[in-house]
Amino acid sequence: MESTNLSRETAQSQRRWKMRKVVDTIARRIVQVGGIGVIAAIALIFIFLLSVVYPLFGSASVESTVEFVVPGGGSENTLYLSVEEQAEIALRLTESGKLVFFAVASGEITHQESLAIAQDDRITSFNVVNEHDGILSVGLASGGVLFFQHQYELEFTDSQRIIHPQVSYPYGEDAFVISDEALT
Repeated sequence: MESTNLSRETAQSQRRWKMRKVVDTIARRIVQVGGIGVIAAIALIFIFLLSVVYPLFGSASVESTVEFVVPGGGSENTLYLSVEEQAEIALRLTESGKLVFFAVASGEITHQESLAIAQDDRITSFNVVNEHDGILSVGLASGGVLFFQHQYELEFTDSQRIIHPQVSYPYGEDAFVISDEALT
């Protein structure tokens, strides 16, 4: 009887060892595949980062895409030049206070107006107050400061987007007199 029990236990023990061996082999293969997968993922990340960073080591180049005569006349100095967020309309502020809005692609003037400056006054200085909101200021020979804002209103028709440039005076059209002398 003892030999029968012993042979049963030995047979069960052998089956357990075979089962453990199969489970061990499966687990080893899963760990190997997972390890190879992790290494492959890290390699792909490295290749991606390399492809993103590689162009930074090349030399820069600039090509002229369009040339046109300065919109609003080239006889006056430009105090400020800005392009709206769609990169279609640009603004040029001249030293006489003329605001010229023009198409970036062609140089064609789309809107033009002058700042609310008295005839006998002139601009002596310029400052960007808030670039994000488009608020600018000019110092005047009379000692005043005039604040103005350029904005762009979008209109959508059936087939196109139209950009309408606008100039407003957030603090009124009258200059704030802050000095008896010209502001520089």
